[in-house]
Amino acid sequence: MRGKYLIWTGVIFFLLLVVSVVWMKNLGQEYSDIPSTYNSSPRGLKALYLWLRELGRQPVRFRRRYKNLAGHSGLLVVTSSTVHPFAEHQVEQLLDWVEKGNTVLYLSRVGEGSGLISCREHSLLDALEVEPKGTEYEAPFSGDHVDAIRAFTFPVGAFPLSPFSPATRGLGEMYFRPGWGVKEVGGASLPLVRDEEIGYAYEIHRGAGKIYFLASSLPLENYWLNRGDNALFFLSLLRAGPREGEILFDEYHHGHSLEFGAADLTRMKPVYLALLQAFLVAGAIIFSRGRRFGTVIPFQRERQRSLLEFIRSLAILYRKAGLYREASRIIYRDFREGVAGRLGRPTGREWTEVARPGVDPEKLQRIEEEYRSLNTSGKQSPARLLSFARAVSELKKEMNL
Repeated sequence: MRGKYLIWTGVIFFLLLVVSVVWMKNLGQEYSDIPSTYNSSPRGLKALYLWLRELGRQPVRFRRRYKNLAGHSGLLVVTSSTVHPFAEHQVEQLLDWVEKGNTVLYLSRVGEGSGLISCREHSLLDALEVEPKGTEYEAPFSGDHVDAIRAFTFPVGAFPLSPFSPATRGLGEMYFRPGWGVKEVGGASLPLVRDEEIGYAYEIHRGAGKIYFLASSLPLENYWLNRGDNALFFLSLLRAGPREGEILFDEYHHGHSLEFGAADLTRMKPVYLALLQAFLVAGAIIFSRGRRFGTVIPFQRERQRSLLEFIRSLAILYRKAGLYREASRIIYRDFREGVAGRLGRPTGREWTEVARPGVDPEKLQRIEEEYRSLNTSGKQSPARLLSFARAVSELKKEMNL
């Protein structure tokens, strides 16, 4: 019964663990750090997406790989990847699309020191020749919802926009966090927002197209979109770009993919729950089969007695009972069967018929006579039986029996 109670206790514990994990995951989604148009938390981009729809611009959530950009033109909003890293071949496809006259607004978070996000941006940052603040992109990472809450603990400042770009001409200021930027951006780049040491926004020319690089997605996030000229900056990008172009938001790199594959199967929530249930069932089976239910029975090994001890005990028993004749019969029968087995003769023949090289028939005859004397004589004693047993033992040694 105790084992069954332990099984039920384990099942209840696992169920509580599952509930806790789901609750913590929902808490993390409430304060999610993912820069996605599906994210309505303060650091998401859903407000920008809905605002563009109210303006009648019909933005599109692009949920495919960059190789499918060939059929689209216009402005693509690329944000820091949270699921799929930016592979080198995808970066090449994106830059080829830009060089054909399209525009990319790249909302990086390399200036925020978020190690998980920035390490997925290596290929794209290297292609744009972005020089971060430190020597590496990675920094300590504390989790999505913790970073989202941490985002409101740092001061935010208004920075003036450069008037030398069509995308920023006529605009006043944008909001960034001081220090959340990059040192430099190489290539044909024009700083749009920069202080003495750190740059926050750049315009990069690639072929016939442009890339607008923001070191932080803060100006266009849900919480900060209506501050300063943050929203107007995005409209200026649309005004400076092709009039007939589309507005695309890259959601593929956040896990919202229309290209379903075997790897995507492992990211489905029902699969997680099914695997969790399978682990629970397997754990219960292993637990129930791997232990004994009931009191522990101590293992007692039986004492093994030697053959010599058995013979000694039997001899004492025969001596105390005075059964010398029976003892001699046992000794003689065992000896005669050994001789017959050694020479290949049946036990009923005379000793003279079983003579072989190395076997003295006279000694065999003396053993025969002594045995008959013990069984026909009325006088029996332990000394005579002992003498007979010694003679038989010596002869067995000579014959290698």
